[in-house]
Amino acid sequence: VGRQSPIALAALAPACMLCDRAIYLFIFLAYTTTNFVATARSRQDWNAEGRHVRVALTIALACGTIMGAAMLLAGGPVLDWLAGSAAAAALGKDARAYTAVRALGMPAAFAGIVLQAAALGAKDWRTPMVAVLSTSVVNFSADLLLVCWLHMGVVGAAVGTVLAQVGAAAVLAQARWGRRGARAEAETPPAAAPRWPPPAAREPLLWSAGS
Repeated sequence: VGRQSPIALAALAPACMLCDRAIYLFIFLAYTTTNFVATARSRQDWNAEGRHVRVALTIALACGTIMGAAMLLAGGPVLDWLAGSAAAAALGKDARAYTAVRALGMPAAFAGIVLQAAALGAKDWRTPMVAVLSTSVVNFSADLLLVCWLHMGVVGAAVGTVLAQVGAAAVLAQARWGRRGARAEAETPPAAAPRWPPPAAREPLLWSAGS
């Protein structure tokens, strides 16, 4: 971006600050999800684990949608305040363009942090690692294509970030629900062996032995 326009590069500072802080503002969803998932798994309550993840994901999608709409409707004044009165006029156009595209990806970003937290609560570190690696590859490839070759500037950079966030959320969702049946069957504890003789028939036997 900086090779095409120094102004566009400077505009990324307030735009990225607004978009990233909007996600960090709801980081408590990740902490809560990890806590609930780990607690349910410690009790071997797989139904509760799935319910907690679904509720957290629903809340994350709702919060992401609301935050994205708020950024589209009221992001301009916030960007002007972050850029400063002296630079707002020069940076405003590019900063608004970047923020508008990133706002569309807020639901995927929020879903990604919740699904990653659920994986960590289930002691699954491999899936988040794969998601992070795939996100880096997608973001880097999209930046090369959209920014360097197609010269889309800050809009191309924002599209690459959104595509990476959607890809990470898709990887995490596939890991959780794509193999859910096989994983639940493998993790279900075996049924306890029946005790013999039954408790109801045990008392007469004990009484006969005592007499």
